[in-house]
Amino acid sequence: MKTTIMGNKKEDFIKSLVLIIAVMFLTACSNITAQTSLSEQQKNRFSSEELIGHRLSLVSKTSIGEFSFVDKGHIVATIGTVGGPVAGPVLEWQLDRQGHLIIDFDDFKQSWTKLSMHGDLIEVEQSTIYTKPYRHEYIIQTGESGPAAPNYPKFSFTTSELAGSTLLFDINLPGRKYVFNANGTGTFSVDPSEGIELSEDWRNFRWSVDQEGKLHMTHASGMATVVRKLSRVNNNIVAEFTEQPSPPTKAIYRRSKK
Repeated sequence: MKTTIMGNKKEDFIKSLVLIIAVMFLTACSNITAQTSLSEQQKNRFSSEELIGHRLSLVSKTSIGEFSFVDKGHIVATIGTVGGPVAGPVLEWQLDRQGHLIIDFDDFKQSWTKLSMHGDLIEVEQSTIYTKPYRHEYIIQTGESGPAAPNYPKFSFTTSELAGSTLLFDINLPGRKYVFNANGTGTFSVDPSEGIELSEDWRNFRWSVDQEGKLHMTHASGMATVVRKLSRVNNNIVAEFTEQPSPPTKAIYRRSKK
């Protein structure tokens, strides 16, 4: 029996789009190999003076990342991929006691550690910290006639519940979906009308259900997600998604006046 899981709660389209583009941008940054040698003595602390009124532009042939520090606390950003989707969120930023730059993307934060400077080039190490889980509500529908709500556990997923099923996000984003194959592999796709081009590393993932009934999904890019079922009443499911910390990545930015 094939199952389709469909979101029944409308969420802000702009926020959803910015989130997926931001994650795609961060994933792409992990694949950037610095070709510029930064030999100047390391300076491991950012200062407000070198950021406010300046723009940091990612040095990359595949990803777009521009961060304009308009004042003490706000960034106007442009993030995305070359030839692909681009978003322009307004973000919040601060410096911690160690001089690390903390950028708040709402659903996650990113910590930038300055590794070195050479002229107008800054090499940084970026660590992503997911600050809070996010929830989705779903409706279970079957692909054939008969009872619409099998007697699956209320608070935990099962392999049989997911194998051969499709997970559709948000009723206002019907083309965004996870497809779960019975062999523990799966694919993530977005409707072409959204203008988002996903790489193979982002599309393909592996999945499993642990002994506690939590769903684990790991994309080929290395991004991992844990999904916990909060409740199930008849055909209605509420699930909580938590992104796992990703390894630090390095990138080079060019600093310029706004």
